[in-house]
Parts: sequence; C-alpha cells; structure tokens
Amino acid sequence: MLFVLGCQPVPKAEPSAIQAGLIGKTKQELLACAGAPRSEAHRGQQTVLIYHKDAPAFDQSFFGSKASVGAIHHECTAVLTFKDDRVAAVEYRLDPPSVAGEDHCEAIFYSCVP
Repeated sequence: MLFVLGCQPVPKAEPSAIQAGLIGKTKQELLACAGAPRSEAHRGQQTVLIYHKDAPAFDQSFFGSKASVGAIHHECTAVLTFKDDRVAAVEYRLDPPSVAGEDHCEAIFYSCVP
C-alpha cells in the first residue's frame, strides 16, 4: 500500500504571493527590478525569460562536531512567460524536485513585489 501511495503525483501548490505579484508586470518593469535573465526565447507571440539561482554556499553544508557535513545541492529556475508584453505565467522548476528550494527563486524577485 505504501508503495502505491509513493507513486501518486504531488498536487501543485498554490502560487506564492511573489509569483502572483509578478503577473501583469511588463517586461521592462521586470528587467528593472530583477535584472537581466539567464536567457530569453520567443515562441510566436510569447516571450519567455529564464532566471536561475543556485543555493548559497552556506546552504550547502552544516557544521558537525569536528567538520562540516555536505548537504544536497539545490537550485531553482524561474520561467516567466509574457503575453502582450506582460507576465502571464510564472513557474519555478526545482532541482532536485524533492528539495523545497522555491525561496531561491523568490529571492530573485523580492525587489519586484512590494
């Protein structure tokens, strides 16, 4: 029974306040507050900006009694889709997916949302 439950898809979480706050912003507003993206692509009438952030170095390990112990490296990629020059969708892609690292993506956009 436990094996079957382990294979069930995880329900998608509600968008965070920062993700919701980005919806409707123009590309220029986003570039002004978040800076240049890692990449930009155009798909028909849509523009997609990709931002990426690794976990900070101190987040990678913790101190033990005599040495530091390595932790799982994690990173986040934020994919913003624009329609008519306004953010229409914000998606965070976590690597590895099992690590809760959305805060790294959120940090990219802190200055964009009051």
